[in-house]
Amino acid sequence: FDSELVIRLVMVLEFNAFGIKNIGLALYSIVGKLSHSCRPNCFWFTEGENIRIQVVNHIKTGQELTIDYEASRSQTLPIQFRRSYLLRSKGFTCMCPRCSATFDDTRPFYCIKAPKCSGIHYKSNHHPTNFLLTSCNKCHYEPTEKETISIQDEERLLLIQTTQRKKVDPNPHHQLNINLTNVTKELKPPHPHHYLAQDYWSVKLLDAQKNVCEVSQLTLFLKSKVECLQTIVPYACEETARELEDLGDSLGDDDASTGFCAVTPFGSKTFPGNLKLTVMGERRKFQVHGRIPTMKDLKEAQKVYRETLVMFGVLRGDTSPAVGNVSNKLLEVQKKLSWYEDVVLPLQVCCLCGHICDSKRGEAPMKNCGKCHKVSYCCVEHQSAQWRIHKKHCIL
Repeated sequence: FDSELVIRLVMVLEFNAFGIKNIGLALYSIVGKLSHSCRPNCFWFTEGENIRIQVVNHIKTGQELTIDYEASRSQTLPIQFRRSYLLRSKGFTCMCPRCSATFDDTRPFYCIKAPKCSGIHYKSNHHPTNFLLTSCNKCHYEPTEKETISIQDEERLLLIQTTQRKKVDPNPHHQLNINLTNVTKELKPPHPHHYLAQDYWSVKLLDAQKNVCEVSQLTLFLKSKVECLQTIVPYACEETARELEDLGDSLGDDDASTGFCAVTPFGSKTFPGNLKLTVMGERRKFQVHGRIPTMKDLKEAQKVYRETLVMFGVLRGDTSPAVGNVSNKLLEVQKKLSWYEDVVLPLQVCCLCGHICDSKRGEAPMKNCGKCHKVSYCCVEHQSAQWRIHKKHCIL
């Protein structure tokens, strides 16, 4: 019995194993040797007992392959939270280029001279324990100690309020009768791309779920949150993909507002003008019918769903249920678009997912429709899925 060997095996399983859904832990000889980075150029996911590595950023010749050990669960958090999370779960302090930078890219602040200057201050990383700001990246103004303390207090207040909200209402589908309107009004993100801005928009969405809200307002909240996430993490991310899917639902779904209005108490007169209420049976169940999306909304929903489709394909694989679900939503949107016009994309652009063939990277040419030769598809599966929509416009 070798106690040191047992301890080593336990440590290897604790820090180098990958989790497999409904199975347990697994060790992989090659993938287990990849280094961690908080801005990785590869992403990993499991398919059964196998693990797959997908490229998410451009990789130069001789550049090291890196992955995120936490599968993007902490990518939108500040440096100290990411390091603390990795120290607890993996036993090391992250020193990747993003964590070793001179400033924290998740904590931007408007320039003190705003609105005269549109520049940004960042939280300095030279002294992790002290709150210091960098000089403005445009006018190079350096905040005074008093101005720095004021900004720190505002950020701390926002953090406390969002934390309280999460403790009060951890699940957006429960306890929607709690009135937090005053809290929402007090919240003010230091910058639209600050990491706390996504919590701010989450609170706005939670309040919209509690109170009847125009679909255009919900779309605005979702767009703002997606923009924040995409700025902080400019590559495929699980949280961004989910918010993009919700944004597509809000833009292209006739009943996108149903879930937000169904929780309104009986007798409420606050339904917006573009919605109608149907009372069904003696139990007086509510069924809310949303507005008919415009062609502009549908085109934007199609663009968002295509982006979501690519992102879920990178994160979970092309055969995952998430990809199939988004594909069905994309087909429904394209079906509604066909009511307005026959959308014909240029050749070498997939009519379903919008993928553009890149011959310089050695990609195979697109497959054109064998009858009209007006549209192209990246694979047979997408051609088959889109045929029920394209067939009525197909010219023999």
